[in-house]
Amino acid sequence: MASLAFAAMVGIVLRSFSRYRSGEDVLLAENPKFSICVNRKEKVVRFDPRLIELFPVIKTPPRNLASLALLFPEIAEIADRVWKEDFVFRKEIQIFGSKERIFCVMRRAGRRLWIFLDPRQSEVKVIEMGKAFIANASHELRTPITIIKGFVETLQEVGDLSEEMFMSIMEKIEKSCRRMENIIKNLLILADLDRDPIIETDTVRITEFIEDAARQVIELYPHITIEQVLDHAEMEIAADRSLAEIALINLLKNAAKYAGEKAKIEVVATESGSEVEIKVIDYGIGLQKEELGRIFERFYSVDKAHSRKLGGTGLGLSIVKLIMDKHRGKVGVTSTPGSGAVFTLTFPKAMNFNFVS
Repeated sequence: MASLAFAAMVGIVLRSFSRYRSGEDVLLAENPKFSICVNRKEKVVRFDPRLIELFPVIKTPPRNLASLALLFPEIAEIADRVWKEDFVFRKEIQIFGSKERIFCVMRRAGRRLWIFLDPRQSEVKVIEMGKAFIANASHELRTPITIIKGFVETLQEVGDLSEEMFMSIMEKIEKSCRRMENIIKNLLILADLDRDPIIETDTVRITEFIEDAARQVIELYPHITIEQVLDHAEMEIAADRSLAEIALINLLKNAAKYAGEKAKIEVVATESGSEVEIKVIDYGIGLQKEELGRIFERFYSVDKAHSRKLGGTGLGLSIVKLIMDKHRGKVGVTSTPGSGAVFTLTFPKAMNFNFVS
């Protein structure tokens, strides 16, 4: 039975790895991108003004696909095919009149053509990051696989085990399977997020959103208390509800793991201009200054042994960052060692209409 479960789990792992053959999605989803949007009448309805600052050759925003083609000839060549075949185009391209190269993702979303540009990375860097990601994922999965394999061999070789020893082995196998399940679950979330650079947002009421996330986390960590402090009950954000909930739950779970003996977490929501900030505050062990710049990297853990003991995968915070990037929001952290940490999610405030990000 254990061998069958092990074989099935390995199959899932291999299938999940196949979705990461290319590092392009991983790179583009993690970095800020400049966006251009063209409607079905070939009119440019969105052009990121930062492109004009970045490339002096661009004097004024193009009005239509024809004028866009003067700046990006390769984009114009492929646009018609993207409209007809509805596939995702990815390629490093060159801007007319410039030696600079820029990475491009083009895809159709309904009656609009979205173009995402990342000028900071080359194809070589994309491949390197893809290889590094797979190497890290393989390393993280190797530990629970090795543990399971060892215990399966023990069960096959040792004929007469006491009930206590048998139950101990089964418990360790189950724990390793849960760890692999968590890693694979997070890999699949990342795959879904990486594959589609566009999300549709709706109006989400803060009170219900926080209450739902808190309830799910308390079910997993019944020893903690989560206190909510809101500016007012009518606050609303523009967000993809399910993705935003994943981001908040990941922060709450992270706080619960390191909350310390006090086991108290505060969620504070405030309005600031056109944005809403949601702070997750814990009073646990805190973070060192040198760790703050790396905690949103994939597979990074402050203390890998401690993280694994608590069931961490090193992917939760990277998922939070990716989700916030897709919302054109922000995630930040401040911390004092020994006094806990404050993670802040910044969402755009709802404006009583839906939009595509």
